[in-house]
Amino acid sequence: MTFKISLIGRENVGKSTLFNILTKNKDALTDNTPGLTRDRKYGYHINKKKKIIFIDTAGIKKTKKIINIKAIKNTKKAILESKIIFFIVNIQEGLTWEDYEISNILNKFRNKTYLIINKVDNKNLKKKKIEFYNLGFKNIFLISSIHKNGINILLKNIYKKIKNKKEKKKKNIYISIIGKPNVGKSTLGNKILKKKQFITDNSSGTTRDSISIIIKKKKIKYFLTDTAGICKKKNIKNKITMLSILKSFNTIKKSNIVIFLLDIKKNRICNQDFFIAKKILKYGNFVLIVINKSDKFSEKFKKKIKKIIFKKFKFFNLSKLFFISALYNQGIEKLLKNIFFFSNILNKKFSSKFLNKILKKAITKHQPPIHKNIRIKPKYVNLINIKPYTIIIHGNKISKLPISYKNYLKFYFQKKMKLNNYILKIFYRENKNPYKNN
Repeated sequence: MTFKISLIGRENVGKSTLFNILTKNKDALTDNTPGLTRDRKYGYHINKKKKIIFIDTAGIKKTKKIINIKAIKNTKKAILESKIIFFIVNIQEGLTWEDYEISNILNKFRNKTYLIINKVDNKNLKKKKIEFYNLGFKNIFLISSIHKNGINILLKNIYKKIKNKKEKKKKNIYISIIGKPNVGKSTLGNKILKKKQFITDNSSGTTRDSISIIIKKKKIKYFLTDTAGICKKKNIKNKITMLSILKSFNTIKKSNIVIFLLDIKKNRICNQDFFIAKKILKYGNFVLIVINKSDKFSEKFKKKIKKIIFKKFKFFNLSKLFFISALYNQGIEKLLKNIFFFSNILNKKFSSKFLNKILKKAITKHQPPIHKNIRIKPKYVNLINIKPYTIIIHGNKISKLPISYKNYLKFYFQKKMKLNNYILKIFYRENKNPYKNN
């Protein structure tokens, strides 16, 4: 089993900053605003075949707000699933009553708790460490996340705890749930996981960070990521919203599969959905368009919506559309089966021989047009990228191919390559005549 370490502490003690250093990325949003992290966030740390999962958690704070109570429950779940707990405190603010409250929660886990005294940014602050000894923890480390001081000593201690096991390399599939605010992304994530891992709330914009959870199935790890809702620029009211949207875009880029969640109203697709679709198109993901809140849709209405979406989003080359109700658990099982099925053919590589056979058949079936008494001749094709799938067709006068024939070739290749719901990009390159300038 993978070694898990959770980062626990009150608000604004530097958990997310430390998480980013330990996982060597910037996945956790960091800002001085208290209460920014509300869900559990998972990140890998790998060093010399030692693998650790660090869990960034919400700040523990006594509150009557329902959303924060849910966050505290999630933090307690992280404590239970961890081999080691990093209890993080802020030396600059000193020992607080909230630190004492958290210490009481961790009482029964003292043997696996490390007291991490953070923000020791200068030598003078070290004198204040004595007051934290009153909490009664044996494993104490002084660090400065912002200056990266003391981190290596902390990690060396952790490495000693981990047995160096040889693990077979397993396939990882990254799935993201993308959509506008309040379309039901977190509710769908919960239903897929069959447990309340993501925080759900009726208020728009509850998820402010991109939260990744691991699902294991047949030696494959599925990293399911619930993202913050993507809204229009004019609706971005603060720095945190902007950071959340940028994080969602980064999640799309990293994903193998994108679940594009729509909430159809008044038989139309809004401009915001097109904006999101363009972002997905840019990064070349495998796309599953999912219509949520469809529990009251008639079959006639579903056919109408399907026709509209296939027409509006024809650039995705869609073969399947999913109608679900995340709230009432309708259509989730079918969606999940398709995710597992399509994940088996992800990152498939096509040989030049196979692609050139397709090109030859396409030309035989429908000859290219004639330009200035000379027939345009596509000669050969090669694959240059798999995310997105990108091919180059080389030939004589090929730059003169009309859009209609280019569209024909694109759909023919997609059909023969079985790239339904994938994005295929085709570039055309003119063969150079070596005698032209002689």
